[in-house]
Formats: sequence, structure tokens, C-alpha cells
Amino acid sequence: MIFPQKYVNGLIMNLLLIMLFSAIGLSQENFGQEQEIDNLKNLLKKHTTKDTTHINLLCELGNKFLNYNIDKTFELAKEADQLSESLYYTKGKTNSYFLYAEYYKEKSDFSNSLTYLDKIIQITQETEDKTNLGRAYYKKGLIYNSFYEDYDASLEFLHKSLQIREKLGNKTDIAFSLDNIGSVYLKQGNFALASEYLHKSLQIKEELGNRKNIASSLFNLSNLYRHKGDYVLALEYIQKSLKIREDLGDIKGIASIYNNMGIVYKNQGNYSQALEFYQQSLKIKEELKDKKGISKTLNNIGIVYQNQGDYSQALEFYQQSLKIKEEHGNSRGISSVLHNMASIYDNINDSSKALEYYYRSLQISEDLGDKRGVANTLNNIGEVYIKQGNYKKALECYLKTLQIKESIGATELLPDTYSNIGACYLAKEECSKAFEYYQKALDLSLSIGQKKNEALCYKNFGAWYLAQHQPQQALKYAQKSYNLSKEIGNVEIQLESSGILTKIYEKLDKYKNAFLYQEIYRTMYDSLHNIEFLSQLKNMEYKAQYEKNLAQQKILTQKKQQRIRLLTIILILSFLFITAVLFYYLRIKEKNKNLFQKNLELTKISIDKGQTKGTTPSVNKHNNPCEGTDKELIEKMEYLLQTKRIYVDCQLGLESLAEMLETNRTYLSRIINNEYQCNFNKFINSYRVQEARRLLIQDDYKNLTLEGIAREVGFNSRSAFNIAFKDVTGIAPSYFRESVINQQS
Repeated sequence: MIFPQKYVNGLIMNLLLIMLFSAIGLSQENFGQEQEIDNLKNLLKKHTTKDTTHINLLCELGNKFLNYNIDKTFELAKEADQLSESLYYTKGKTNSYFLYAEYYKEKSDFSNSLTYLDKIIQITQETEDKTNLGRAYYKKGLIYNSFYEDYDASLEFLHKSLQIREKLGNKTDIAFSLDNIGSVYLKQGNFALASEYLHKSLQIKEELGNRKNIASSLFNLSNLYRHKGDYVLALEYIQKSLKIREDLGDIKGIASIYNNMGIVYKNQGNYSQALEFYQQSLKIKEELKDKKGISKTLNNIGIVYQNQGDYSQALEFYQQSLKIKEEHGNSRGISSVLHNMASIYDNINDSSKALEYYYRSLQISEDLGDKRGVANTLNNIGEVYIKQGNYKKALECYLKTLQIKESIGATELLPDTYSNIGACYLAKEECSKAFEYYQKALDLSLSIGQKKNEALCYKNFGAWYLAQHQPQQALKYAQKSYNLSKEIGNVEIQLESSGILTKIYEKLDKYKNAFLYQEIYRTMYDSLHNIEFLSQLKNMEYKAQYEKNLAQQKILTQKKQQRIRLLTIILILSFLFITAVLFYYLRIKEKNKNLFQKNLELTKISIDKGQTKGTTPSVNKHNNPCEGTDKELIEKMEYLLQTKRIYVDCQLGLESLAEMLETNRTYLSRIINNEYQCNFNKFINSYRVQEARRLLIQDDYKNLTLEGIAREVGFNSRSAFNIAFKDVTGIAPSYFRESVINQQS
């Protein structure tokens, strides 16, 4: 590899950075990203010419900043956009618009994001840039899926993307389109089509052998089975995905898998396992400084604590999550956390505070066009109203919720809404309608394996039969609810079912049992609602945390001392290594300088003699010249190459040259091998390289790029030109041109 002098300082700094970051234990993934950003910054500083290359570097750097500094991405996109406008550079315009679209998406300004994607579609349709057209349709599909939840629109754009990508034959892109089409069908509750598309994607990825992408498909299939309520298969697929991520050392991917495993166990009601995986996910995301991922996991941990009835811990995690989301302007995330905090205030019967948080959440969801968020919040507002005895308002909220959830195909969210509508009708003493909705809720909960909602349904049936003065039937369902909620650790449902059991046993004149469940109810209620108790508990936790922090601080001090010793050794090794690299560089530099002078002199001699075009290159010609027919063939071939310059035709091959010489390819190949001691490709490339060398020192061609020079002399790619030029001259064409420019200046 050639290291021009102006890159030496950058090389030294990069080497030192590698050693230093390794010493302090930063993750390989983060370091790799930071190194790429630093390299691109250095290239931008050195490439001061405001040309298309500068635009491409700006766009590439903007892409790298997407996960680190979204405002910097916008700044770079703006610069690239303005420069592209002045140079009429369509590709740069397209790439800068993609960056604008990503920026506005991250800022939750989906309308502006779609506006820029529409601009890209218009440009790419005019320029017939099918690759970026497919990409723009793909990104529009993602926005309509994830943020607007307009699944019909999402499928329309994703299918358009898929059709284009199938025509282009890019299997990786095809697989990604299939993945996302499958995810939309999954959200619509169309498990059959979701499975079909997700399995097609997996099949393509397995054919391509990209293990990271295979892991992604296995992850998506795990989500499919989780939504179907088949937690055994969900865990099986997610374990396969985890194994690949671990083999690849994909830390970020492992964190996502741990988070999803937490969701699976939470849905099963296995809260201790859910917390274990959430905590593992949180630890990795903190090491990666993934703020978005940290806030998401903190929120999930809060949900588990809330389900366990530990409201103090839940609020603490929600507050931490909310702070990060507010710092990053994540409106959708803010809405979600406010919703969760409201539900805690609802559980402790602070209805005014609950409604305040719910309506704040609802306003954000409506502004974003987040139908799922609107539906969930309306559902919970309805629960507050029903507790206040305002059944009319409650029913209005529930029916709006049901309409939205059915329109977006959110099957997994329907049991909760059916239950609430049933409770509302029961409170209004419309018992037949209440029973109808309770039955719908139970049937769907059982079919998709939602144990929490199953326990809730049993509780509701217990209340229904109690209202119908059928205590034996009520006892059957209330006991099922109590047992199941206790099994999955859902304290809130357990509390309510114990209250119903108390009333049932009173009706049955079984006062001993009534007293037992009354005590259970009172104890659990006090635990959930006694703020003084929660405060004492929190003080105990703070003390334990303080002692834990002291122990951790001692360990950290010891590790810091070890790290300093290790860093000293690494710095010494770094110095020795850099010295060796510099020594090697100086030797290579001297060798390249000599080779350049030799090639320059040969080219100038050729020009001085008047041989401006088509001389015989210095290949290893045989000492014993051919005679007779062979000689005539060689003379004719050299005439065609030197005078007619047939080598500039990139399609020239052994077969076509043999036809020109009225011979066969086997005979011609033997003549070239014997006479010039090389094969056909090397022989023709020597003419092309000689001509390229001549053009590279001519003022008339100084503005032509190396790709242009390559095409001018008959090469059909820059890479083939680089290999042939270095093979003939010993140096790269870029070094040859740079040396010519330096000598002239």
C-alpha cells in the first residue's frame, strides 16, 4: 500500500487511537463507527475542491452521524444539497434528500420526511434511477407502517419497492422488502401472509449466507410466533437468532434480542425472567451509549414493576425513560411513557392526575397520527371514567378504541377493549351485551395465549355471574382469575379477584373464606396504596444501592490501576509499531519515486521521438524472432495495435483479434505466448497502460478523471485499470498522476 506524505500524520493518529481505545475497553462496534467518521472527516478536509466527490463524502458522513448526532446529519445534508444544486448533480441531490428524510423521521416530523421521499421519487423516475426509486418506496412503506399505521398505504409502497428490486435482482434488498411486508401483515393479524413473506425472506438470506441478516429474519419470525401466542416457538427462533449474534459478536443485536426475550416472558407473566433479560439488554445499551435503546428498555422495566404492583420502582424507571426521550425530542416515546405513568395514578385512584397524563399522551398521539397510541390511550381514559361512574363517556372511549384497533388490524390489543366494553355494559346493567363482549375477550385471549387478559376475563365473568345472583358460577371464574393472576404475578388482577371472591363467599354464607380473602385484599391494597410503606421501602433500597455502589467503586479503582499499567505497555508497543511502519513507508516511498522517474523518462522518450501514439510496449519479447507466416502475422498485429489503436476497444478479445488477423484463437494465443512471453490480456493491457501513461502527463487530459483515462484507453473498469497499470509500471495510476502534478508545480 502507498502512503503519500500528507496522509502520514492521519495514519499515526489512527494507530494511536486504535491502541488507546482498545486499552480502555470500548466496544469494537462503537470504535469502528467512530474511526469511519474520523476517516471521512479527514478526507473532507483534504478534498477541498467543491466537486461531486466532495458531495459524496458529505452524504456518506451524514449517514454515519444518523445514530450519533442527527443535527449534524441535517447540517451535512444541507451543505450537500446546496452544492449539488450549484453543480446540477442529481445523484448528490437524491442522497441529500434521503438524509433530510431520515432527519425529519427521527424528529417525528413524518410529513416532512414523506415530502422529501416524494421529491426523490420524482427525481429518480425522471432519471430512471431504479435503485433509489425502490429505496424511496421502501422508506415510505416503513413510515406508513411504523408511524402512521396506515397498513394499506404501507403495503402499497413496500410492494412497489419489491417489484423494482425483483427486476434489478438485488437479493439482499428483496429480502428486506419481504421482511417488512411480512411485518405489516403481522400487525394486521394476517399471520398466514406474515409467515409466508418472513419465511421467503429467510430463505433468500440463507441462500446468500449473510449470517447477520439470517439472525434478523429469525428475530422477525420470533415476533410472529409471539404475537400468535406460541411462546415456545417464539423462544426457539429467538434463541437461534441469539446464537448467531453471539457468534458474530454483534453486541447491539444481542441487546435487541434480550429486550424481545423480556417481552416474551412478560407476556407469559414470568416477570422475574423478563426483568433479568431487560436488565441484560439495558447494560449493553448503556455500554454502547445507545440513548434511544436505553430509554426504551427503562420503559419496559417500568411496565414489569407496574404489573408486579411496585409502583414506586415503576415510576422511577418511567421518569428516567421520559427524561431521555424529552432530551431527544422523541414525541412518540414521550406519549408512551406519559401513558404508562397515567395508568399508575389510575391504579392508586388518583383519577385527576391519571386523566391529566392520559390527555397529554393522547394529544401527542393525535398530533403524530399514531392510531395505535390513540386507541390505547382512549381505552385507558375509558377505564378512569368507568371508575368515576361516568359510563356514557367511558363507553364512547371504548367504542372509539375498538373502531381504531379493528381498522389497523391490532388483534392482540382487542381482548382488553372487549373486556372494558363488557364492564361498561355490566355497570349499565345491560348484562347480555356485557356477556357477549366478555366472551369475545376470553375466546381471543385463549387463542393468542395472553395469560394476563385470560385472568382478566375470568375476573370479569366472576363479576358478571355475581351480578346475576349465580354465586357458584361466579366462584368458579373468580377462583380461576385469582389462581392465574397469582401464577403470573399480576398483583392488580389478583387484588380485584380477591375482592370479588370476598363478596361471593359472603353470598354463599361462607364467612371464614370471605374473611380470608378480605384479609388478602386488604393486605394487597395497603401494599399497593400505602405511600408511607413505599417510602420506607425506597429508603431500604437506597441504602442497599449505596452499599453496592461502595463495593463497585472499590472494584473500579482496582481496575483503573490495572488499566493504567496496561495503557503504559500499549503506548510503548504503539511507539515501536509506528516506528516500524514509518521505516517501511520511507523504503516504499523511495522505491515508488524511482519507479515513477523510470516510467516518466520512458514516456518522454517515446513522445520526443515523435511516437505520440501506438508504439510497441516494453514486453519481454523473445530473443529469437519468428520467421515466415508467424512473422507476417506479428507484423500485421502490431500494425493494427500501433496504427489503428484497436486496443482502445474495451470489447477487444482473443477471438475478435484472431478474426481480424484471419487466423484462429489457439494459433494466435501460441504466437503471443512465444513471441512476447505473456498471455493475451497482459499483452493488450501493456499497450493500454503505455497509452494511459502518455495521457497522464499531457495537459490536455489533466481534468479527466482516472475512470475517464481508463475508459479512454480501453479498460472497462477502474479496478482493472489499477491492477494492469501497477503490473506494468510497478506503481498505481493515482500515484503516477500525483507525482506528475507535484513535479510540474
